[in-house]
Amino acid sequence: MAVLTIEELLARKEQQAQKGKPVSKSVFIPGLGGEVEVVPMDPSKFLEYSFQLGNSNGDGAAMLDAQCAMIYACCPLFHDRQLQDAYGCQEPHEVIAKVFGYDLDGMNALTEAITSFYSAPEEEVKN
Repeated sequence: MAVLTIEELLARKEQQAQKGKPVSKSVFIPGLGGEVEVVPMDPSKFLEYSFQLGNSNGDGAAMLDAQCAMIYACCPLFHDRQLQDAYGCQEPHEVIAKVFGYDLDGMNALTEAITSFYSAPEEEVKN
């Protein structure tokens, strides 16, 4: 394994500046019959949600709540107050579980898309 140099890290910084921050992704959700836009959040907030998911100690309700909060934070479509009212939500992020119902695969697809903003692309991992 090669030792990194300052020049390589500076070149990486330049590459990152050229690529820019990821703006959004669209994820097709079969259960909803369409695409949902996913936008990145601040990395510290992502780590907070990830910590909540990881520390739910097998408590399904806590895991679902953390996942719904993460999806809500990254999917502007669900921020509509009229939608939340129509589903009878007490807290805004409750709309996720209510819209998806038993479609955990759809929720997991959004969670994976969110997580992908914070991991290195495969070509970078291979190098």
